[in-house]
Amino acid sequence: MALLLCSACSGAAANPSIEGESASKVTSTGATLEAQINPGDAPDGVYYQFQIGKNLGEHFTEIVCPPEPTSGPSHPCVGTHSTGALPITFVAAASGSSSVSLDLTGTDSTLQPGTSYQYRVLVAKAIQSEDTTEWEVPAVIGDIQTFTTPSAAPPSIEGKSASKITPTGATLEAQINPGDAPDGIYYQFQIVRNPGEYAAEIVCPPEPASGPFHPCIGDHLPGALPIGFIPAGSELSAVSLDLSGAGVTLQPGTTYHYRVVVAPAVLTEDATEWESPAIDGPDQIFTTPPQPSPTGEPDPQAGGTAPTLTALVAVPPVHRHHRRHHRRHHHRKHDRRSPRS
Repeated sequence: MALLLCSACSGAAANPSIEGESASKVTSTGATLEAQINPGDAPDGVYYQFQIGKNLGEHFTEIVCPPEPTSGPSHPCVGTHSTGALPITFVAAASGSSSVSLDLTGTDSTLQPGTSYQYRVLVAKAIQSEDTTEWEVPAVIGDIQTFTTPSAAPPSIEGKSASKITPTGATLEAQINPGDAPDGIYYQFQIVRNPGEYAAEIVCPPEPASGPFHPCIGDHLPGALPIGFIPAGSELSAVSLDLSGAGVTLQPGTTYHYRVVVAPAVLTEDATEWESPAIDGPDQIFTTPPQPSPTGEPDPQAGGTAPTLTALVAVPPVHRHHRRHHRRHHHRKHDRRSPRS
């Protein structure tokens, strides 16, 4: 008697499936990858992994172990480890269709502005284990999806003013937007008597004689004012510099030119460094009032005394090119101690 096999009658096992893929919250340097995953009848659940690259040739054909964490509890991943691999995540057995996502800004994958990316998700049946991450091959591979990051918004200088003007001092002010600079921006006020004396870039001020500080990468000049910092993700920020507190003494009855320059910061552990070229704010002007005489009247000789300005940026143009070292697969986060403005 012949034995007839009926897969429909016996209930064939349902393989894991990927039911939807999308990208959301796309910015110039990040995105969130999403998918709908059904573990099917996988008895021990499934592992899944997103993959992203600029072209198909950069995708792995299987799930790949990410680098092992350097500390803390972890489940060793059984397989090839690659610095380019994104995290592996688990969906429990019999959980039905599950919405899963990965915020790339929380990983070592920093995207580039104005760039097209291709991504997909891989799913494989988990192998039951108490203390390892292991799966069965081959993996189920989702369809290729694409998205394009928008171009990065550059830093901008949206407001400039001078206040608290006295015969020998003033406070310089500005409204600065760091734009999409991934590591924030540095800014520096410049004040001169003639616009031709402006430095072409941010210039390192003299190093302090004592105390902790972040070394500034570049030429150090005695006329340079302090460098300030605005973190990434900040919106329009009001910044100011009291010239008296910065060691600058103005001359009474004198006209001054000033501006602010900004540049994207370069991520570094213990230095102040930025990318060139800097963005220059427009030239602004103010005039200090004459120094009053002891009788309370303006001193007619105030404008004829010797200059007392001690820290003007009056230097030849400085051309420095600070290049970012892109870390494609490894992006350390550091605790930055920013220069005070």
